Amino acid sequence: MRGGMGEDMDTIHALLADHQAIERRVVDRSDGVETWTESDDPEVAARIREHVRQMDARLEDGRPIRRWDPLFAEIFEHADAITMEIEDTERGVRVVETSNDPYVVRLIQQHAHRAVSEFVDRGMDRAHEPTPLPEGY
Repeated sequence: MRGGMGEDMDTIHALLADHQAIERRVVDRSDGVETWTESDDPEVAARIREHVRQMDARLEDGRPIRRWDPLFAEIFEHADAITMEIEDTERGVRVVETSNDPYVVRLIQQHAHRAVSEFVDRGMDRAHEPTPLPEGY
């Protein structure tokens, strides 16, 4: 059985609290992004892996998170057009997130740069802010 909102939020809050222990790299692709989210702390690395799989399950099951956030709301509206390939690394996870829909590609890239990377940079302070839709979307 897939985790519920409480379990997912526990993981998210722990990662936001430990955001300074996380490294992130994003490479845009024509069909989405390739990202590496990693940590030298084995517990943080395990939480990163857990979180990515929790969010992949939410996309697959149509269980939105951050409904108040314009970008997240739009991503979950188009969840069926998003494909995630997840590969564990020694220090975390590598994700290839893609779509055949060019509008959804823009959402994926916005999420990678303006949401997740900013959460890693700023932690809980950033988590309380909405994420804008891509320019001109």
